[in-house]
Amino acid sequence: MRSVHDSSLKLVRKREIAEILGVSVRTIENWMNERRIPYLKVDRIVLFDPEKAKRAIISQYEVPDC
Repeated sequence: MRSVHDSSLKLVRKREIAEILGVSVRTIENWMNERRIPYLKVDRIVLFDPEKAKRAIISQYEVPDC
């Protein structure tokens, strides 16, 4: 687990995470409402850890081996 003082920790806003994941900002907002993507809210600012967001989305859409 990375700490707050870890220099590799990079948090991004909605528009940036949407670009990283290749979806619209509205999709990000839907995923937030459905609790599909982890985020941090500080006052009115919503931030995302890109690596955690990618893992969360990938884990929901992985097809199990048959």
